[in-house]
Amino acid sequence: MGRTLVRSPLEAPIAAIKLQLNICSTIATYVRRGFKTRFPQWTLIFEITGNMMRYMFEEFGEVIAFENAALLREPFAMHGRLILKSNCRKHNTVPEMLEANGLEHMWLRDADKKQQRVVVIHFHGGGFAMSHPLQDVELANQTHTMLKQILKQKYQLDVTVDVLLANYRKSPENPYPTPDDDCLTVYQFVDSVHQTYLAKVTDPEERLKVSPINRDLRNLPPMFVQYGTLERFYEQGKRIIAKAKKQGVTNWEVDFLENMPHDVVMLPTDVSPAAKEGIRHGCEFAAKLAAGVLRSEPEPEAEL
Repeated sequence: MGRTLVRSPLEAPIAAIKLQLNICSTIATYVRRGFKTRFPQWTLIFEITGNMMRYMFEEFGEVIAFENAALLREPFAMHGRLILKSNCRKHNTVPEMLEANGLEHMWLRDADKKQQRVVVIHFHGGGFAMSHPLQDVELANQTHTMLKQILKQKYQLDVTVDVLLANYRKSPENPYPTPDDDCLTVYQFVDSVHQTYLAKVTDPEERLKVSPINRDLRNLPPMFVQYGTLERFYEQGKRIIAKAKKQGVTNWEVDFLENMPHDVVMLPTDVSPAAKEGIRHGCEFAAKLAAGVLRSEPEPEAEL
C-alpha cells in the first residue's frame, strides 16, 4: 500500500509508518472518548478506515491521482478475485467474464433462471482514475440478493436479477471524455435504445456541461440520488436536488445517509455500518420501478 502513495520505493516505508501512526491516533482518540465512536452510526473499524482513507488523499492525493493511479487498480482487482467465488456461492450467482468494447467486464449471473429478467449495470467508483470493477463484487452481489428479495416479497415478482460489473478506461492515461463515453457504450451494449445522454464533448468551453448541475434535469429517467451528510459533495448534492425541484422534476428519490462520508456502500458491510442500509434503499427504488415495468408487460411464453 505504501508504494502506491509515493514517487520512490525508498519513500514507501515512511508512508507506511505514517499510516500506522494514523491508525494508532484514531484508536487513541476512541479510547479518550470513553470507547465511543465519533458518531453513533459509526463503528471503530469504520472510523479507522475512513480516517486512513482521508489521510491518504490529503497527504498523498496529488501523487495518487496524477502519478500512481494505475497502481491502485490491481490491489482492488486482487481483492475482488480473492472473494469472487465464495461471495458468489453465498449469493447464488455465477461469475462470467464479458469482453466488450475492447475491455473486460464481469457478469454476476443469477443461478436461478426465471422467465423475466432484470439487469443492473454497476460502474465502480474511484474518480474515473483508480480502482477496478471487481472491487465491488460484494456490493454487486448484495444488490442482486436484496433487489430480488424486494421484488419477490413486496411485489410478488419472481425474477432473475443479473448484475454487470462494467469497466471503462481511466485517467490520467485516458482523460475525459473517454471514461464517460465508455460507460455510455456499455449501456448501449446492454440496451441500444437509449438516446438521451451527452454526446462526446471536445470543446473545452462545453466541458462544464458534464456536471449535471449545469444541465437541464427534466425528461431524464427516474433517478435515485444518495449522499452521506458528511461527504464533500453534500452541499453540491443539495444544490442539484434543489435545481431538480425548481425545474419540476418529480421522478427523483433522494436518500441522505446520516453522518456518513462519500460512497460508503462500496465498503464491506462489516466495515461500513450504513452500507447495507444504503444498498437496500437503492434496491427498494429499483424494485419499485422494475415492478411497474414487469407487471405491465405480458408474461413471456414458456419455452418448450
